[in-house]
Amino acid sequence: MPTYVLGGRGVYAAPAQRALSVRLPEETGNRADCPSSSGMPPCARHFRAMPIDLRSDTVTKPSAAMRQAIAAADVGDDHLDGDPTTRRLEARVAELLRKPAALFFPTGTMANLAAIMVHAAPGTEILIDADAHIVNLTAAGITAIAGVQPRFIHPSGRTFNAADIRRSARTPSRYSPRASLLCVENTHNGAGRAHEPGDASRNVVPRA
Repeated sequence: MPTYVLGGRGVYAAPAQRALSVRLPEETGNRADCPSSSGMPPCARHFRAMPIDLRSDTVTKPSAAMRQAIAAADVGDDHLDGDPTTRRLEARVAELLRKPAALFFPTGTMANLAAIMVHAAPGTEILIDADAHIVNLTAAGITAIAGVQPRFIHPSGRTFNAADIRRSARTPSRYSPRASLLCVENTHNGAGRAHEPGDASRNVVPRA
């Protein structure tokens, strides 16, 4: 049975208190004008400030109710019978995403690396957005540990399409690495948290 990799830093549960209205950022620049030389993720500076900070799940601190839920959570040993709270989380996420199974990882970096090592053989290359999180913010683990090299896709829009993939793909040659994986980041942090509907991603993959 296939396993689907998920990543995150923690799971918090708390009673709903009040609804929070969030205004999405407005685009103020084109992706083509987004150099990566600043200390910020590419394109991030081209979006106006949001009313709340959603850059990371570690920026927002857990409330007292969240901390209480964490302290009262059922715990177990992953080496023996597994942690029951983690198992319930994995089952719930698999249900939401309509997947056969899910696997919790402590960090997104670890989850990304594990997924690449499962699907891509060492000595091959992966097709990936040039501004992807895996490219800019995972300490080159795909090369140092997984043994693959990136082949950059430069999207014509905020995210790439089938034509962008075909334009970026290498002409097959016995002297060149074989492409073994297409990485799709959704939501796309480097493109201002751009989100592609599920149908859009599914339409891109067969054309790869």
